[in-house]
Amino acid sequence: MISDTARRRYQAIVPPHVNDAYTLARWLSGDPADAEDIVQDAALRALNALETANVEQPRAWFLRIVRNTALTWMAKNRSKSLAFAGGADDLAAIEAIDFAADDGSPEAILIAAEDGSACAGRSPRCRRR
Repeated sequence: MISDTARRRYQAIVPPHVNDAYTLARWLSGDPADAEDIVQDAALRALNALETANVEQPRAWFLRIVRNTALTWMAKNRSKSLAFAGGADDLAAIEAIDFAADDGSPEAILIAAEDGSACAGRSPRCRRR
């Protein structure tokens, strides 16, 4: 149950910063509809937290809740697949690397791929086609 004190604090803190919260959520999510959902979830979290929270900087406090809500929301609702934004040469270099090889660290594999040495026939991490 939410107390009257928490409701009054909510009215003083959250509504003045909803536009900033939406702007932040839209920037983080990249989608207006997702941003609305994020701000709504954040407002509910803020209302529940106002029972005990000591809020010295209301805008920063609420925007922190929005940021954390956005990150949590996107982790639950976004696709786990990745989109590649490079060229065909970059994709071919990445596909040629054997990431399961135990002979190098992730950093060494990426450096080798960037240098082109992973597929120069000198590295066992490169699969020949």
